[in-house]
Amino acid sequence: LRINDPGIDLGVAAALYSSRLEQPLDSDAVYIGEVGLGGEVRPVSFVESRLKEAEKMGFKQAYLPSPNLPDSAQKKKIALLLSPV
Repeated sequence: LRINDPGIDLGVAAALYSSRLEQPLDSDAVYIGEVGLGGEVRPVSFVESRLKEAEKMGFKQAYLPSPNLPDSAQKKKIALLLSPV
């Protein structure tokens, strides 16, 4: 499987960590962000459209880089619980 979107890095990292701990991830959560070689979580583009799509798909919570948190006006349009990482 080849994917050219660094925005899925955080989701892959969360899945690997979950597997290592043998603890399932919350099925209502989505993980958005690029993970650098040093382990830092970097912001990604098109966050607003990603969040809207996640909401349409039934997700209730989104983990995303702090710089990608929408401003208060945009937050009113998003029903997801937003958690910065």
